[in-house]
Amino acid sequence: MTSQHRISAVCQTVIQCVLVGIVLLSPWPFGSVNPDGEFGLTLALSIALLAFVVRLVFGEPPQWKAGRMGLIVVLGLIGLVSVAALHQIALPASLVNTLAPGVQPWSAPIGLLDQASSLPAEGSGLERWEAGNKLGLYAHGSYQFLLRVVAAGCLFAMTCCFDSPRLVLRRISVAATVVGVALAIFGIAQHVGSHDGLVYWTYKMQGGLGFGPFINRNHYPFYLNLCLGLAIGLLLDSMKDMGRHWPRMILSDRSATWLLLAITFMIASLIMCVSRGGILTACIAVAVVGLRRFEFKHATRSISMFIMIGTPVLLFLIWAGFSVYESRLTMLSESDSYASDGRWVLWRAAVASVPEFPWFGSGGETYRHWEKIYVPADENWTTEGRVALRADNELLDVLNEYGLAGFVSLLLVAIPVCWVAYRTCRRDALSAGAAIGVFAVSLHSIVDFGLRLPATGAFAVIVAALLCSQPAAAGAMERSRQSRRRRSSAADPKPLAEVEEGAWLGPHFGFACRLAIALLVCGIAIYTIRFKRRYWLAESHHRTAMHELEGSMPNAAIKSMSAAVKVTPEDMFRRIELIRTCILTDDWYDWGKENPKMGPFITAQCEEIIRMCPIAWEPYVWIARYPPAGMSMDAQLELVLYGRVMHPGDPKLAFVAGNILHQISGLEAAIPHWKQSMDFSNRYVAPIVNAVGREDLSEEVLMAIFPDDPKTCFAGAVECKQHGWEEPFQFLAEQCLRQLSVDGFTGREFGAGEKDQLRSEALWLLGQKEDAVEALLMALNEVPDQRKWRTQAVRWMIETGDLEQATWQLRIGSNLFPEDSTLRKLQQELSGLKAEASSKSN
Repeated sequence: MTSQHRISAVCQTVIQCVLVGIVLLSPWPFGSVNPDGEFGLTLALSIALLAFVVRLVFGEPPQWKAGRMGLIVVLGLIGLVSVAALHQIALPASLVNTLAPGVQPWSAPIGLLDQASSLPAEGSGLERWEAGNKLGLYAHGSYQFLLRVVAAGCLFAMTCCFDSPRLVLRRISVAATVVGVALAIFGIAQHVGSHDGLVYWTYKMQGGLGFGPFINRNHYPFYLNLCLGLAIGLLLDSMKDMGRHWPRMILSDRSATWLLLAITFMIASLIMCVSRGGILTACIAVAVVGLRRFEFKHATRSISMFIMIGTPVLLFLIWAGFSVYESRLTMLSESDSYASDGRWVLWRAAVASVPEFPWFGSGGETYRHWEKIYVPADENWTTEGRVALRADNELLDVLNEYGLAGFVSLLLVAIPVCWVAYRTCRRDALSAGAAIGVFAVSLHSIVDFGLRLPATGAFAVIVAALLCSQPAAAGAMERSRQSRRRRSSAADPKPLAEVEEGAWLGPHFGFACRLAIALLVCGIAIYTIRFKRRYWLAESHHRTAMHELEGSMPNAAIKSMSAAVKVTPEDMFRRIELIRTCILTDDWYDWGKENPKMGPFITAQCEEIIRMCPIAWEPYVWIARYPPAGMSMDAQLELVLYGRVMHPGDPKLAFVAGNILHQISGLEAAIPHWKQSMDFSNRYVAPIVNAVGREDLSEEVLMAIFPDDPKTCFAGAVECKQHGWEEPFQFLAEQCLRQLSVDGFTGREFGAGEKDQLRSEALWLLGQKEDAVEALLMALNEVPDQRKWRTQAVRWMIETGDLEQATWQLRIGSNLFPEDSTLRKLQQELSGLKAEASSKSN
């Protein structure tokens, strides 16, 4: 063994250890989605790349094992990098208008800041991140994407150069099985032991949608399906030598038994995470690979394996108390469920901006803004409490942010990998397992997003690279290459070594090429570490600021957030967090009174944000709230109205715009904005009704301001009754009942029994108490275990004097909720009333 061979072997061992470590550790810090996890993943990848550099320079020259399909994948990654790089280049205005017609119109709002400073400070480093003269609207978002794709490309190329890719795939499969079981057990334990809003039983996630260590239940299947596929591949590989004696050998083989147990836990956790897309795509992937490998002589084995895995999964779910009928999985059987699902709204928003940015997209991290701009006028959809960072479709997400060029490049990455998976899954068991993971993740990417998570993205790249490098995948290209070499040798009888050396370029060309690649990879690794380290430091400052806010130290919190912005000045979202901290401390502690420079400070930060990304809506509103000296009321109104254009679905912003217009132009100008506010939320019904009530509460005004929504009309009726406005109260309550009585009159979606319950409330408010009780009983017939409605029915029956019926409803409620203290108090009250009635009758 030569020294070069030993160096290559050591370097490949180091790289394998790093890849195994990435698979085992990267999902635990929330999928490495936070800066801490991503920085750790970057460090691990850089160690592997530096080992690859040592192999390039001092070891034996690595061989490309992924064939033509792997080269096409690399070409697609280069295309994505090129599109993101174009977003960093300032171009002539005529060329920008030709390639991206939407840049100039959406950058025009920068002109609204004429009363403020016109340019960032010289040498601040922010000039290169400004929008307006580039093809995208947020250069920094594209730059982050560029670095991630470059890292993915380096990881793919490095993984495609292992001397024994099948051995590496086996080791990665073992690591994936271990981490898959650990994730499954952890996810099940956390799901059973606490509600889904907590991660690690400690960290509360917005929306309560987490599962396992992932912050969203739809992220979990992306990683787990890769683990599940590789585990199935190991099981198939262990069974291939058993032959017809497999029934006797499978349970006596220790590794096969443990693999069956691991697969059982993974499938059970996949079902319990209730990700519809994750479950469907896993089933489709298994079916595709199963049909591809199907042979009639092995049909009995396939059916037996299905029963051996499915039965313990079913028993485990029953033991854990999981009910499919009470979960989101019931929507799989409803044909029109996806018609009202939010994905259609997200997908429409992703496509809406494409005509304005057709070729190269609007830039990285801009989809979240388009989703707000193109919000539908639907009372069931409000962006006030929704945060959609992605389009729930990886293809549309790339189409939106990187245009047709990025879309085609992504297809060049996905299609060759899926084609290789389809070709190789029949010949090799390990490749079949990897193909299951690749198919599941690829299909799931059409209805969810998960590959943008660093942990899942790195794992998917490793699996795809190893799959492309398997002998079955690269065999055709290798045979073609050998055939060309034989023909070349027959035509020119030079020694093969001389031909490989490329004598016409000199004997050192190969080494010079490897050295150049090594220097490039080394530079990428070092630069990426330095870049990601800044975001890791900024995140540590952010955490410090949050702790200081909890400790009632507003000045210290703002200093910490300012330090985070100073570390990463190009990060728009960090500046937004700084401004929110300033506003929060101003509301809580009157920080602005102690620090009169807060207004100019917030305005300056907002101006920088608008110049970096002019379609962010918050800065316009904040400048209007903290206007620079000399800014007129009309200018503030213009900023607020433009903020409404950027975020038409925010009810608070619509309410504020209505208030300003009410002060400047009167009631008629404010009504459209107040109506839109109530279209999306009932939160501002009370102040709107109060403002209108001081001027005009005629039926014409009420018809103009209240949407065709029974819940909003009922809220308005309650407010009018509290103020003693009898005619508006009667009109709105009757309007609520009319809207409820006509099927399809309103687009609002009602759950089981909700319509009858709302009707009962309106009837009770109008004094029609017997009808109200009857309507509430109809609601309880649909949802008998609704505790609040049951208690309300008992109260109403006591008030109307129907003690017999109240006793009956109380008995039902006590059987359903034996420990309810409110029902026990009602029981005592009812007993006293019955005793009093009995004494009077006697």
